[in-house]
Amino acid sequence: MIAQNAQRGIYVTTRNFTRDAEDYAAGMPAVIQLVDGAKLAQSLEMSNAGAVLPNRYKAMCHVCGEIVQHNLDHGTSLPCINGHLVAPTIARAALVRERHPAPPPIARSQYRDMSPKTQRRRQIRAHNHKVRARAIKQTRGSGS
Repeated sequence: MIAQNAQRGIYVTTRNFTRDAEDYAAGMPAVIQLVDGAKLAQSLEMSNAGAVLPNRYKAMCHVCGEIVQHNLDHGTSLPCINGHLVAPTIARAALVRERHPAPPPIARSQYRDMSPKTQRRRQIRAHNHKVRARAIKQTRGSGS
């Protein structure tokens, strides 16, 4: 900033700034705005405040390449035009974060220190596993 004679600068991190970094930014002749993880998350939430998610999305059949319209609210496999089951590829849980999520019950103590991101990934994987199992069951049921 000093070498370029900048009047202002913004430094963004997803974590927190140390006291030394805050003191350094405050002592600079140019204005340096520090944006930590909390301010960044708040800014992102404000920018997405009016956004509305679509209810439907398109997924491609891996067998024939046909396009199938899936609904975000329903996690069931849908057949393409040729009868192949196409599993949903997006879950609403992956797109929408709960405002005040209740901590999920964890049976084993080794998972107690999981981050919210890891917990969300596990929930999505469990959802996808159930959907795949349901699709396999539907395929076996319709094939007999």
